[in-house]
Amino acid sequence: MSTNVNIGVNTAAPRLLIADDEPLLRRRLQALLAEFWPEAHTTLAEDGSAALALCQQQTFDVAFLDIQMPGHLYDVVCHVDTKI
Repeated sequence: MSTNVNIGVNTAAPRLLIADDEPLLRRRLQALLAEFWPEAHTTLAEDGSAALALCQQQTFDVAFLDIQMPGHLYDVVCHVDTKI
C-alpha cells in the first residue's frame, strides 16, 4: 500500500510582485503569468518606492523587478533578500 505524503510543501497560491515603471509591461507580464500560473496572486507596483512599501506590508514568493526603475530598488532587493 502506497501513501503520498507532502512534508513541508506549501499548497497556498504563490504571491507574486511585479514592479515596473512601464504600465504596459506590468499588465503584459501579469497577463502572461495569469495564463501560465493561474493560481498565483499578483500584486503590481509602479516604482521602487511602491514595491518597498508593499514588501514591508506583506511577503511575496517571487518578485519581478525592473532593474532600471525609479525609486528605492536597492532597498527592495535588500528587503526581499532578507526574507528568503
